[in-house]
Amino acid sequence: KQHKGTRATQQDTAGYKAYQDGANVAHIFIVADGVGSVDRGANSSAFVVQSLLLWFEKKKDKLFITEAKEIVKELKEEINGVDDLLKKRSSEDGLSYGTALTLVLVVNSKCIVLQVGDGRAYMYSQASGLTQLEKDQTKYQLMLDSGIPVPKEKEKEYKATITQCIGNKMQPKPKETIRVLPAEYSLLICTDGFYQKINKEDINNIFRSKLSDEEILLKTIDHILEEGESDNITALLHRKEFF
Repeated sequence: KQHKGTRATQQDTAGYKAYQDGANVAHIFIVADGVGSVDRGANSSAFVVQSLLLWFEKKKDKLFITEAKEIVKELKEEINGVDDLLKKRSSEDGLSYGTALTLVLVVNSKCIVLQVGDGRAYMYSQASGLTQLEKDQTKYQLMLDSGIPVPKEKEKEYKATITQCIGNKMQPKPKETIRVLPAEYSLLICTDGFYQKINKEDINNIFRSKLSDEEILLKTIDHILEEGESDNITALLHRKEFF
């Protein structure tokens, strides 16, 4: 589900595809957040999502016989190719293009996460509860990881400052995670506009709710807007039945 918040345009793009071959099942979930400080954020996020969905279509038959590390390598090559194309386009027309990206690929019991920027992927299971699958690529998180104290008055600014971006200046270095999924699990993939105004318990409630996936996302987005979120909001929910 998506909402443009109070922004004039929607710069987020979301994508999802599934493929089944007998007992084998693959899902790809993508959210891309066009960077607000550069021009053409909406074009950038749409281009990245479309390119990665096309990659999935081309590779889906081989996913079940390919090692997870090799899939990660191929996805990184695709991201780097998209990054090069956006930079080439920027050079040609004098405009700037950039986007954050969070991608989750599920291949049977394997879960691969690639992240550039500050989108998030959460997993919920009854056994382990709520897990954020990757750290944010922000100035705030970088300082925390480096043991540098973050001034209270700078927290909001640093949390909004991403350190990685597709299509803008340096080549992106996606964070990667490979996990073995439990028998039952649910996933939430979202942009920063979705999670900034809610807390851990709110996210837990999304997974536990007896409302339909669409209803609980719409209800949560209404709450986020009531809390004053102005940014674009995007979330994908893949939830198995626990009740």
